[in-house]
Amino acid sequence: MKVSATLLIVSLCLATSAYADEGSEVQAITTTLKATFDKPDSPLTVTPIVTVDGYAIADWSQGGMGGRALLRRTDATWHIALCSGDSLRSVATLHRIGLPSDTASELAAKLAKAEDGLDKHRLAELAGFSGVVAMDAGPLDASAAAK
Repeated sequence: MKVSATLLIVSLCLATSAYADEGSEVQAITTTLKATFDKPDSPLTVTPIVTVDGYAIADWSQGGMGGRALLRRTDATWHIALCSGDSLRSVATLHRIGLPSDTASELAAKLAKAEDGLDKHRLAELAGFSGVVAMDAGPLDASAAAK
């Protein structure tokens, strides 16, 4: 009985730790995006955010416009790689711009699930971002996101 209670407590602690880590990642991503784009007269809304293996996609809106940002973590810092619209929902696009196949698949699936409950207006807002804006130089191929 003591062993199963101990295992239960350890499992709960690990689950809580994973949730806390995910929550801190989401906060760090939100902070990165707000530091870059937030304006006093036009606040940035960032939600939902999904992460997989050091990559993230964050949905954002500001002043009636919206889109998605692809971020990557280097060391303990999140960097905005590029901004786009619906192209970031595509596994093929994510793979073409440099994400490993498994990561691209998992990230797209998590994003689809996170966006499942969004209303049509919000989805249209996110899709409204046309083109691709590369935000930093790095191994991702931003031109592939536009294809």
